Amino acid sequence: MHMDRWPNPDSPKFGTGYERLLPEVLDIKIKQYVVEYAAPGSGDPSKFLEHFDNTKEIGLGVIEVRNPRIEKPEEVVQRAERALKHLDPKRVWLNPDCGFAPGLYRKFERKIAFEKLSVMSQAAQILRKRYG
Repeated sequence: MHMDRWPNPDSPKFGTGYERLLPEVLDIKIKQYVVEYAAPGSGDPSKFLEHFDNTKEIGLGVIEVRNPRIEKPEEVVQRAERALKHLDPKRVWLNPDCGFAPGLYRKFERKIAFEKLSVMSQAAQILRKRYG
């Protein structure tokens, strides 16, 4: 299930994640939650994932799609490792935020998108070496 949000700095909920949907959202009979956590103000995935059991998977947003800045692989690794504190590495999938839809107001060149995806791939390789 893809859950998305727009972290608006003017919102009173800025800085919180999907944990405010608990516990009801965990009762949905699905295998994987796809959530964004790279964007500023998306909150800490630990607060959401600490409630998971080992039957669920997470598609963790680790690439910010509203900012053209290209992340470093280690930065993406650090984002992913927040989830790995709570879930078996085989249950964590790396994704860009928001299905990589930067939106009408935050467009950037396709070249940048490909570079960001390359960084995500490099981070996945690093994580596989660390965690198997």
